[in-house]
Amino acid sequence: MMAQADFISATSSFNRDTLGADDGWQRYTVKQAISGDRKLGLFVIFSNGQLKTASFAYANRDESWDTWSEEGELAREKEYRQELERQLGGKSSFAWGKAAVKLDSKSGGTDIWIEYC
Repeated sequence: MMAQADFISATSSFNRDTLGADDGWQRYTVKQAISGDRKLGLFVIFSNGQLKTASFAYANRDESWDTWSEEGELAREKEYRQELERQLGGKSSFAWGKAAVKLDSKSGGTDIWIEYC
């Protein structure tokens, strides 16, 4: 499992924001272009310096709330589920934790979540 200090070092050249700490918990976001037409959003949570949760989403670089649609988000959810199934062989629980695709109806966003034990 990644230590918080290693994450800070590894993401020093990225567009990283510190979202604040509370009672041993620390949250960060990273937004970064990953190709000519794609961007990546990463959200991580550390507890007492150890990675506990990571969520990420990728999208077309020009995508914004102005171009958002429920149909598009449902297509993204399907794409993420297919990719997770392909990458993990249909499994979602492991000795180290679990992985899942979550569509948040309040935020209107879909992410891949990894939760560590």
